[in-house]
Amino acid sequence: MKYFIGLDIGTTNIGAVLINSDNGELICSTNVKNDSNVIFQSDKKSLWAEQSPEIILKRVFDCLTDLKNRCNVPPREIGGIGITGQMHGMLLVDENKKPLTNLITWEDKRCLTPMPGSNQTYLDEILFIHRNRQSNNGCIPSAGYMGCTLFWLSKNNLLPKKNIKASFIADYICSILTGQEIYTDATDAASSGVFDVLNNCWDDQFISGLNIPYEILPESVLSGKIIGSLQKSVSEEIGLPQGIPVSCPVGDNQASLLGSLRDWNDIIINIGTGSQVSCITNSFKPIDNLELRPFFDGNYLLVGAGLCGGRAYSYLYDFLKDAGKKFFSEFSDQDLFKEMNTAAEKIPQGADGLVCDTRFEGTRENPEIRGAFKNISKRNFTMGHFCRAVLEGIIGELYDFYLKFDKKLEKEQYITASGNAVRKNPLMGKIISIIFNLPVRIPLYEEEAAYGSALLSSVRTGTISNFQKSAELIRYKDVVYP
Repeated sequence: MKYFIGLDIGTTNIGAVLINSDNGELICSTNVKNDSNVIFQSDKKSLWAEQSPEIILKRVFDCLTDLKNRCNVPPREIGGIGITGQMHGMLLVDENKKPLTNLITWEDKRCLTPMPGSNQTYLDEILFIHRNRQSNNGCIPSAGYMGCTLFWLSKNNLLPKKNIKASFIADYICSILTGQEIYTDATDAASSGVFDVLNNCWDDQFISGLNIPYEILPESVLSGKIIGSLQKSVSEEIGLPQGIPVSCPVGDNQASLLGSLRDWNDIIINIGTGSQVSCITNSFKPIDNLELRPFFDGNYLLVGAGLCGGRAYSYLYDFLKDAGKKFFSEFSDQDLFKEMNTAAEKIPQGADGLVCDTRFEGTRENPEIRGAFKNISKRNFTMGHFCRAVLEGIIGELYDFYLKFDKKLEKEQYITASGNAVRKNPLMGKIISIIFNLPVRIPLYEEEAAYGSALLSSVRTGTISNFQKSAELIRYKDVVYP
């Protein structure tokens, strides 16, 4: 069977693709809005970020049903389902896989509040425990990570005593599709902050220091391993045949790279709500302010992650829209992004000295850092300069991460760029090429993470023999910068 489904359970959208594993063609795709956000009225919960797992499950069913209806492919020829989704966040389920909590997402900030009777936050306490030990976690714990959220729940006596599991949202969906237990893999487990990346197991010492029950954590298995098959009740619900193999979910960062990189020696930049610059390495060598994440075939990812990314440009958009509505009666924001890009394109590289630090949300290592505009003068105090400076600031933060990489690209190599901020704004690709001094290419298919999870499923079922063969299927758009 040569057709494979890739499912991507994102924070704002849930998407699915069907690909042909013979030639890499994307047959069809669909996505639905993830409208599962929980609204809190209490000021005490202003830093909370939760989504309803029941609504997410319904949207997943909607998405898979729509994909089946859109694709003119006999359902019996579908050889597998790969899954990816938002990393870091978690929910608790009981022994029957019934959710006991909402999905507490990666955007949750409750760990940044003070512990009762202390000036220290929950995250401060976690970092104190983390610093006083040898770490192979590959990352610094941060608010919204599974390990940190479990620590908060434990400290507030909100962990049930027995027969529960902590789960990433994609792993929960996988268990519902198959009827199997909750499993995870290293790519997702590492995003918890309490996983030993080097030894590929949960970090017993750190988990014990945080007073988190070890048995609450799911078993980690091979990335993309076939967990089970589509069970009858789900088959009847979505109209796909019972028995389709379903793979263990993988992290969306890793899935996106798998669905984007023809050459694993390239650098990949993804700019959506946040931003990331990544490269594949075969050695576990921690570098300050970078994350080391598991990849496939015994490799790792060096990742520099910005919290703002494309959101920084959206903040400027919101500011201009608010000013327009307040001061201009004829104002319309219908083409505002287009106008911003046009204005920015007229400004030379360097924005005539105007510099924007786009760390408006801080960093994972230091949430208190804030962004800034510097070197404002009469000459550069224009909308175009501010737009150009923000775009250059987004890319500049990633370039600073890249300079820390123990790997530099040769002139004949590429930056592979993906994410809506790059796809919807051609100027972003040009600025990437200028700052990195390398050509930039963009994957043909927008749904990189879903596409990558479908490729992984095809490898794990043996339809594609190895990852090198799957990489050969990647296609790029004709446009290349410069």
